[in-house]
Amino acid sequence: LITAPSGGNLGVGGFKLTDGTKRTDSYKASSNLAAAYLMLDNRIKLENRLKSELRFVWGVRAEYFNQILTALRDDNTELKINTTKLDILPSLNFIYSITKRQNARFSYSQTLNRPEYRELAPFAFYDFNTNFLLSGNDSLLRASIQNLDLRYEFFPGRGQILSGTVFYKHFTNPIEQITRSDVSNEISYRNVPTAQNYGIEIEARSLVSSILHADTNSFFEQLTIYSNLAIIRSTVDVSEIIGASSDSRPLQGQSPYVFNAGL
Repeated sequence: LITAPSGGNLGVGGFKLTDGTKRTDSYKASSNLAAAYLMLDNRIKLENRLKSELRFVWGVRAEYFNQILTALRDDNTELKINTTKLDILPSLNFIYSITKRQNARFSYSQTLNRPEYRELAPFAFYDFNTNFLLSGNDSLLRASIQNLDLRYEFFPGRGQILSGTVFYKHFTNPIEQITRSDVSNEISYRNVPTAQNYGIEIEARSLVSSILHADTNSFFEQLTIYSNLAIIRSTVDVSEIIGASSDSRPLQGQSPYVFNAGL
């Protein structure tokens, strides 16, 4: 039998663990998204010896988004967030069929990155991986992203594709993790002015039967092998962040490369 003064981890009968919480350690939240889109697909035949074709797939998407969050701040004042946004998001895909086996594609689109509940909620919790406190920021704005892609596609055989893409993304008001200047060992979130993300992507895909020249094999006809490699670079404008050692750095959490393969 182990005894200890009341209030410690050791009590009458043994060892106990308690989780200390406060009224400010929770929130209530909901979100609703209503969307509609209009898309057009236009083709233009070109009179040349290659029998090329131009194709335009273009349109617009409208998103009506409402986000609600209520919580208590540390000073016991109530936080009420009720954000409503209507966003008009255009997109354009321009496809030039050089030959029956080659395509050149250019695409543009606008997308969004909205703050999550946890990034908005004002309370802090301890992150055992980093040994830092992590707290939200109720003044976060949603980020808008302009996407540009230039892609070349080659179809060497049935069920096969080789492609290469150059891409660029421009972020306005991206959400980044920052260290708080007023509290030691605490991380929070903040919008920074701009960020850029750019790189190249290479993709290959094929039916296994095409690689093995076994078109009559029903098993290999059902198998596809693919691989994808992206090399990514990014820069973020952190000139407005207090305590930043330079005006730019890579996008927080962005891997410099992504590789995957599958069967």
